[in-house]
Amino acid sequence: MDTAKIEVDGEVLRRYVEPIEEFVNERKAVNRKITAKLRAAKDAGYQTPILRMIIAERALDRQVWADQQVLLATYREALGMRLGDYVDTPLGAAAMEAAGDEVAARRAQNIAATEASRDARNGAEKPRPFAKQPVHEPKRGRGRARKVLFDQEHPLGTA
Repeated sequence: MDTAKIEVDGEVLRRYVEPIEEFVNERKAVNRKITAKLRAAKDAGYQTPILRMIIAERALDRQVWADQQVLLATYREALGMRLGDYVDTPLGAAAMEAAGDEVAARRAQNIAATEASRDARNGAEKPRPFAKQPVHEPKRGRGRARKVLFDQEHPLGTA
């Protein structure tokens, strides 16, 4: 296509471009406001990734959100991940009994692993600092061992 032959009406094009530029500038201003609000929430002690997840969940339809939660729980269970806090309730305990011993055993393993990692983080088995670790003498020095000439008698008997 030859660009010299195309005629463009500048006024019509400007009616499309200028509002889009205004929208882009408005979007930048809104993004700055969102960033400032998230920074204030972070300064107040909230975790911003979690806030973003909550905002995204609130934007979803209730049924879509419920379907996602069921699928998420199914995937977690398939991977052997902790099933959640509902298992500590009477209804959750009844569901665990109905699910059988396999799920209960997996849950016990997950709880034990979680407690072990928590204990490790809390200092049950803290590694020693580098300066306090034992120094091991090398088994061999560098290169060949040197012959000692003056500490022993000469093999031929001459001194």
